[in-house]
Amino acid sequence: MSSERRSTTLAAACALIVDCPHRTAPVTEDEPFGYAVGTRAVVHGRIDLSAARPVDQTTYGAWTARAVPREDDLILCREAPVGPVARVSGNARVCLGQRTVLLRPGPQTDARFLQALLTSPPLQHQMRRVAEGSTVPHLNVSDVRALRVLLPPLSEQRAIASILEPLDDKIESNRRLAVRSLDMVQTAFARIAGQASRRVALSEIADELRTRIQPTDTPSEIFEQFSIPAFDAGMGPEVCSGSTMASAKTLLPPSSVVLVSKLNPTTKRVWWPERHGVGTAVCSPEFVALTPHRQRDAAWLFGCVAFDRSFYDQLLGAISGTTGSRQRVRPSDVLAASVPFVEPGARDDWDSLANRVLAQRVTLLRESRALTAIRDALLPKLVSGQIRVPLSNDPEEQVGAAIEALA
Repeated sequence: MSSERRSTTLAAACALIVDCPHRTAPVTEDEPFGYAVGTRAVVHGRIDLSAARPVDQTTYGAWTARAVPREDDLILCREAPVGPVARVSGNARVCLGQRTVLLRPGPQTDARFLQALLTSPPLQHQMRRVAEGSTVPHLNVSDVRALRVLLPPLSEQRAIASILEPLDDKIESNRRLAVRSLDMVQTAFARIAGQASRRVALSEIADELRTRIQPTDTPSEIFEQFSIPAFDAGMGPEVCSGSTMASAKTLLPPSSVVLVSKLNPTTKRVWWPERHGVGTAVCSPEFVALTPHRQRDAAWLFGCVAFDRSFYDQLLGAISGTTGSRQRVRPSDVLAASVPFVEPGARDDWDSLANRVLAQRVTLLRESRALTAIRDALLPKLVSGQIRVPLSNDPEEQVGAAIEALA
């Protein structure tokens, strides 16, 4: 297979790059003709129409005056956040929402490969570096056009995409299964919580963990840190040495705990943390760490803070601060918020279901993080030619050979 690779700009790799209309698409109350895809609708590399804005034919026509998105076009988020990218499927009638840009791969660029390349750590880092030069991180269309990409020959791009696609599909399958199973537990929680005869303060079933340690006191010690960036990156702890952790952390016990974000709580983050056993488990002060009075009630505690709408509304009502990262709730407000009380014996079936699902979810997330790490390690080596793409029509053989070469 040819080893020619060329460093070029994204503009040269694409046949078309089109900016979005710089205004919000009006939502139709009637049957939608199409959907305006904003940044919220670009989820895990795919377009989530449930998060897009339904529009009528007139709006769709106006919003696609410069280009009608078609199959294998890419939609890149250039602000809030910078970097997510989704590929348009054949049956999706979509147009660009705010803060997005349309990329149409050129004749010598494979759409699946380009999407993988744009989501790789080096390209994400390149985009963030450019975007952070402004007050509000964002990419201008000129910034998007100027992004540097390394393109192998088209045949090799397609072969690389065929290696990465099964990994991406498995990661997405795990994500969907984790979401569906948690939705099932939430539905069951709503039924059992509806039988509650009263509500009690969260402090009646849980305590806040308050043991603080300063990791820099033991700079060579290894820690598993549960933080907001780690939550957002895949719900696995960041493994780091004490020398790299400036602030004090909350020490987590080996027993079950539940973490509730007190920073910017309008973005809901409730965590059933999974320890890897490679270091001392700690969480950042961004979270309130809760431990149940009885360990058998850990799943119920998680259900109350993750699924009970009234509890979450109380947290939102207790927010102090003005905007963005300045918003937070105090631990005392978290503990004072009320949750439904159901006698333990009346929820044995729910407890059993929740514990099974939460354990399965931990396994799925762990596998997805491992697959993501393999994918992110493979891509730059495949693009650069350090790992050669096996000449085979069998995707499993290609993936296996590439992973073996990586190892």
